[in-house]
Amino acid sequence: MQKLVNNFKTSGGKHCITNALQQVLKYNNYPITEEMIFGMFGTIFYEMKPLGIEYHGIH
Repeated sequence: MQKLVNNFKTSGGKHCITNALQQVLKYNNYPITEEMIFGMFGTIFYEMKPLGIEYHGIH
């Protein structure tokens, strides 16, 4: 089953994950840049490293 979202506009980005998140947030009236999203993820995963949790999905 395919579900379409009305008035959703796609755009190119610099990274697949940050671009997808940016588009969804923008659609829901939370304008944020890919760079800001990337920075937030970097901070979150940097803080998790001392806990022994590593994530290698964002390069």
